[in-house]
Amino acid sequence: MAGTGRAQHIHDALIQSVDVDFVTLLVDSTHSKVQALYEKCGYEKRDEAQTTDDSPSAQ
Repeated sequence: MAGTGRAQHIHDALIQSVDVDFVTLLVDSTHSKVQALYEKCGYEKRDEAQTTDDSPSAQ
């Protein structure tokens, strides 16, 4: 079953609705398909060591 593009449209609408310099997204590193999806949207995978002081931490 091919994707419909709805997720991409929702993502784009949410990102365009805010005035920010960058967006941070936390993704479970065990889900490679989810990581690939967000990389397709333009996100870059970063190590925890590259987070900033205001980055949320997974608990």
